[in-house]
Amino acid sequence: MRVSRVDPINLRCCCTGETPNMVRRHLATNPDPLLPDAASWIQRVSEMQMLFAAHWANYKRHKDHTKAITSVRPRQDLLCLTVTPEAVPVIVAYFLSPASQEKGVQLRPNQHHIEVQLRDPISNQLARIRLLNHGRKSWRSIKEVAKHPNLVDSTALQRWRTIWDTSVLDVNLTVVSSATLRRIRLWQNVRGFRINGGTNTFIDWAGDLSADTLADILTFSPCQPSDVTVDRDMPPIFLDGKAIYFKLLQLPKEQYSTERIEQIVSHWVPRTEVEPK
Repeated sequence: MRVSRVDPINLRCCCTGETPNMVRRHLATNPDPLLPDAASWIQRVSEMQMLFAAHWANYKRHKDHTKAITSVRPRQDLLCLTVTPEAVPVIVAYFLSPASQEKGVQLRPNQHHIEVQLRDPISNQLARIRLLNHGRKSWRSIKEVAKHPNLVDSTALQRWRTIWDTSVLDVNLTVVSSATLRRIRLWQNVRGFRINGGTNTFIDWAGDLSADTLADILTFSPCQPSDVTVDRDMPPIFLDGKAIYFKLLQLPKEQYSTERIEQIVSHWVPRTEVEPK
């Protein structure tokens, strides 16, 4: 695919799973940028955790977590997701766990969606992610399934705590995960999708998706991320599949400094855990 020849609206649809009419309606009132990234650190943290929750949902179903999320609708201060029905209780269980609750995560069912909220304890900014097509009518049944021992056992609780406690300190992983979730449909037909954090953050997968094509979309197109780019000095072939490596661009220090993030984490004091019965 020659990225330069693809209509920008169709390119965003390839990234998000939206229809062209959805994109046009959004751009009519929000013309720039074509595909917005999250505006705050706390929004990106929430989206990173949502990606991990989707991973857990498909781990339980022995599928790739790119399959749990069928489409996204990105806004700077909000991300709306369409999620497969069987994945919703697992995602809810993740955000109802003690590891999430001690960070102040709240789940608010509305008429047509469930909103996951997380507030920055310093700036008071509010992160919002909406699970569409699941609202008040289904909330009680979703919560009941989310409490099932097959989903919430001591192993799950410990893994979820480890994910929270280690990932929020990794700025590279936070930014790349958020940008990836907002473009998740690019990986819809791959196998073995993984994000690996640290200094050399990368995504690897198996399947027919070309690493060069993906790198072009994420580097030279109107849908490229705003604060991260592909590191083309790193090899695109990884183990038995393909990979792309990322490097961060300039981030606002007032949001992403190590001192500030550690200060926020210090507000998230663990509560006494109650093991599931």
